[in-house]
Amino acid sequence: MTPARFIEKWGDSELRERQGAQEHFIDLCRLLGEPTPAEDDPKGDHYCFERGAEKVGGGDGWADVWRKGCFGWEYKGKHKDLNAALRQLQAYALDLENPPYLVVSDMERIIVHTNWTNTVSRRIEFSFDDLREPRRLDELRLVFRGSDRLKPQVSPQDITAKAAARFGELGRRLQERGHHPRAVAHFLNRLVFCMFAEDARLLPAELFTRTLRATEKKPALATAQLAELFSKMRTGGFFGADVIRFFNGGLFDDAGVLPLEAADLKLIVDTASEHDWSEIDPAIFGTLFEQALKATRERPALGAHYTDREKILKIVDPVIIRPLTAEWEAAKADIAAAMEKADAAEADLLLAVSNDDNANMLSCLFGKRMGARKTVLRIKDMRPFHGFRTFFRRNLEFDYVLSLEELAATEIVKTIRQNRAVGVENFAEGKIQLRRLRLDEKSSFIG
Repeated sequence: MTPARFIEKWGDSELRERQGAQEHFIDLCRLLGEPTPAEDDPKGDHYCFERGAEKVGGGDGWADVWRKGCFGWEYKGKHKDLNAALRQLQAYALDLENPPYLVVSDMERIIVHTNWTNTVSRRIEFSFDDLREPRRLDELRLVFRGSDRLKPQVSPQDITAKAAARFGELGRRLQERGHHPRAVAHFLNRLVFCMFAEDARLLPAELFTRTLRATEKKPALATAQLAELFSKMRTGGFFGADVIRFFNGGLFDDAGVLPLEAADLKLIVDTASEHDWSEIDPAIFGTLFEQALKATRERPALGAHYTDREKILKIVDPVIIRPLTAEWEAAKADIAAAMEKADAAEADLLLAVSNDDNANMLSCLFGKRMGARKTVLRIKDMRPFHGFRTFFRRNLEFDYVLSLEELAATEIVKTIRQNRAVGVENFAEGKIQLRRLRLDEKSSFIG
């Protein structure tokens, strides 16, 4: 497969997602000289199409392609919303063992999002024209192999420190104009949150940045536009042609905006445009408020002294984490002794069915590690498991989970929904149902 042949074939294609996704991926493998899923992994254990996954928040789905330790890949039809595809893939990421690359494609574009822990996410796009360049093909091969050569070197802490310094300068200017430190801190937090919200798609893409860029030379208009945006974030509604969600929590309880000058607006726009602010460390919000309360003549610059996570942990670790760790180690020893006394290591089937969910989970964990062949976990409160059942099963090492409460609720729902059914047949593990109904002789369906 040559770049020219690949571009000709898929440039002309009008296939929908389901019709073309797998063939597109196989052709891409041929173009890159990489093995296909069936060639590399005939059993589908670590590289396959249609990898089943449980979504964070509940529900099951499939990643279109998955390669362990390398990537999860989601396809959409041509010209479809690839941000929606990314959100779908992110919902699967935990159950896909958190691969370093999340890839979305509409069979014309391929967009790679890096997904390493404690680094910002980098977006790398490949168009048809890019596939003509050997250098870009080499980049795509790195994704297929899970290489860390595309790993960003900027951490969320780096971004947060830069934001703190920039907003510290803005805070200093606003205080010098006579605004109260607490009011300044509240206003700065709103600005930082808006930068976060537009990059996290809680606001329409680039709405905040576009609004300020359009009014950068007109501070009075910018102030009015910000007040209108804050008002809509408090209640929800339309901001121009865009729909704004309702944001609770008190940050936008009023629409107050501190007057800004052209230089202030340029600083905000430049700062917002530099990075993906969805990666910012939430600690900055507390930093702005804490320093507002302590503002003095010697320390007027809000945000300039951002305290990173490592410094916080130097205090938290000896005071909280170490004592709790010591308690946990003692508890583990007690549990192991109790399990040994019960001969858990020799059990063919270990049933953890006490009234304490936490005790049951620990019993399964220790029983399996001691040698129990199968474990059954009894759970009363299933809410922590919603969206994470597969993850918990793998990491807590239980084979079956049993919730009498959930079973009873499910049967009640079935009874209500099927109260007129004479019989019900289930297919495809309950995903399809065939119901038999008795019709009254006067029914309009008869005759």
